[in-house]
Amino acid sequence: MNKTIVLLIAAPIFWLILSDLDFASLSVGTVFIGLSVFALHYLSTDIQGNKAAYQIQPLRIPHFTVYFLHQSILGGLDISKRALSANLSLSPELVRYPIRKELEGSPTSVLLTIISLMPGSLSVLRDSKELVVHTLTAPEQTRTDLLNCENQVAKLFNIAVPANTQSRGLDDEDY
Repeated sequence: MNKTIVLLIAAPIFWLILSDLDFASLSVGTVFIGLSVFALHYLSTDIQGNKAAYQIQPLRIPHFTVYFLHQSILGGLDISKRALSANLSLSPELVRYPIRKELEGSPTSVLLTIISLMPGSLSVLRDSKELVVHTLTAPEQTRTDLLNCENQVAKLFNIAVPANTQSRGLDDEDY
């Protein structure tokens, strides 16, 4: 069944549940449901009207949300620890990280956003083949965190995840 039809059926039901079965509020809800359907259609197509290459898989959002919240908490704790510490243990570096071709487009944008939430890291530069990430921690840990983040984003967009880092070419001599 088409996602638009499912949304048009499910959204009013969801709206009624949220409004304690207040059918009068459905008149307001209809406006927002219409906007949601329009946004879903608009965001799932490119400029020429073709279906977007990658779309977020709704059933994977809860798992990704847990990962996102976990990284946010780790980032906050790391900043707190550094701010309250008398000895700031910083070793800032720029780390180059190759982007998989499969992640081009929306997945890369999500990846860049999430990287900025990782403890002690900030995405600085992106070109067609790699990211440059500013990090305050050891580069080896940053590469591991980046690979984990990349895999989480790939799962969110239903893109195959390589079995190990060696298949990605993340050996130290590549950096």
